[in-house]
Amino acid sequence: MLGKLTRGVIDPRFITFALVGTTGLAVHLIVLRVALDTFSRSFSFSQSIATAVAMATNFLLNNALTYNDRRLSGIGLLWGFFGFCAIGAAGAITNVGLASWLYSEEPTWWLAGAAGAVMGALWNYSMSSQFVWRTR
Repeated sequence: MLGKLTRGVIDPRFITFALVGTTGLAVHLIVLRVALDTFSRSFSFSQSIATAVAMATNFLLNNALTYNDRRLSGIGLLWGFFGFCAIGAAGAITNVGLASWLYSEEPTWWLAGAAGAVMGALWNYSMSSQFVWRTR
């Protein structure tokens, strides 16, 4: 329906991907808080744990929901996860790079942050669709 309303400009699968990403943020923050309280370790250690859990959660949810027609299984699931993590790292670099550049040009933090997040999400979605959950 969304695809018809936007005449194909917005892929409905992207909306699901973005919603999964939003749940990933919630998972990340919850795990970060628990890790900080439980392990009494540094922020970096807790942030690393939270990032790993959120990436795994996002991957599994995207595999089950966003790409249910291309669902990975067996060894393909493991390789897909590694690819998803590599793409996510590149998306984060893209996000931060664009947001930092925009902020240096126009220091409106929320605008720069949102633009970076959207660019990162578009990168992650397009690369995941092409390389992780490609049509077999």
